[in-house]
Amino acid sequence: MRYRLDKFPAEEHARIVRYKVFAYDGLIDQASNEVSWAKRGLALIDELES
Repeated sequence: MRYRLDKFPAEEHARIVRYKVFAYDGLIDQASNEVSWAKRGLALIDELES
């Protein structure tokens, strides 16, 4: 990330990093939701097979 930041003025670095953190938090939230959805799907399969 340091290499990428070097392409921008120093006064922009904090804003860029904050946005990146926000974007990665969104990806983590999305993955967590997918895991929860998959677990519910597996539970449904177990329920339907019993």
